[in-house]
Formats: sequence, structure tokens, C-alpha cells
Amino acid sequence: MGGQGEDPHRGKPDDPEGGEGSSVDVILPEGFGASFSEKVIRARFVRKVYAILLSQLAVTTAFVATFCFTPAIKNFYCDQTRADSNGVVRCVRASNEGFIMYMVSYVLFLVTYIALACCEGLRKRYPGNVVAMCVFTLSMSIWASSIAIYHDVWWVVMAIGITAALCLGLTLFSFQTKIDFTGESSMVHCSL
Repeated sequence: MGGQGEDPHRGKPDDPEGGEGSSVDVILPEGFGASFSEKVIRARFVRKVYAILLSQLAVTTAFVATFCFTPAIKNFYCDQTRADSNGVVRCVRASNEGFIMYMVSYVLFLVTYIALACCEGLRKRYPGNVVAMCVFTLSMSIWASSIAIYHDVWWVVMAIGITAALCLGLTLFSFQTKIDFTGESSMVHCSL
């Protein structure tokens, strides 16, 4: 792994050839291990993260669209509805059943969020981590859909479209880029 006195959390300087396995000089926080100092491993990690985010957004988009454009679901969430001039059904008054569904999805979302954040065993072991992420995504999707159902459908669709375009762009960028921003996180945050 290297000579004496080398910090296992410090990456090696870039390969002069700039090959795939080259590393950048990055000081990593505790817990990442020396293997994360390799550029290829960091790139794979970033790709996985953005692929997961894009899939979660796709599931949430499908739920929101289903909730917003299905009159039977709107009738479940609303005691009174009316159709506007475009034929879109709008909620006039919320129902108790819809509020209960909203609260159950919120509590389930919060519990899985805390479990994923606090329980290292759950977060790092397959298949528990996949099951927890699926429950998290489904509860978050129902929660977001329960909120979106009370708003103007076209504004909801526009917000989802902008978010999806940004997430897709970042995902595609992460899949094709050779640029590594891992060590430049403070600079990237300041520029935003």
C-alpha cells in the first residue's frame, strides 16, 4: 500500500499518462478508506449515486402523474372536486382518508430515512439496503403525490420536468466525464 509515513486517506498524484487508474491528490475524510482514493472507484461511485437518484425520480414522477391524472385517486383524496375549463379535476376540499394516507406515508418516509441514516448495518448490507431504499422511495413518492394532488397539475408537471432534466443532465455528465470534482467540493459549493 505504500511506504512508512504515507497517509492512507491521501490519494496518489495523477499518473503522468492520465490513465483510467490514475488518482488525484485528495485528502479524504475518515471512513472512506484508501481504495476510495482511486479515480476509477470514485467515478463508479458517483455513477451509481446518480443512477439511483434518477431511478428514484422516475418512480416519484410516475406516482405523481398517476395521482394527478387519475380521477378515482383524486376522489379518494378529496371530498369535493370540480373540473376546470381544460377538463382537469381539481380538489376543492381534502378528505380524511387522504390526510391519513399522507400522514402514514410521511411517517414511513421519516422512519426509513432515519434508519438509513443511523443504522450502518442496514445501510451497508445487501439485500436490506435495497429493500430499505425501495420502501424509502415508495413512501416518499406517495408523500410527494399526496401533496401534489392539491396543486395545479401543470405547475407540478413543470417542476418535475425541470428536476428530471437537471438530474438526467447530471447523470449523463457523471457517466461520460473524466473530470473529478471529489477534492474540489468546497469550491463547487461556493460557486453555487
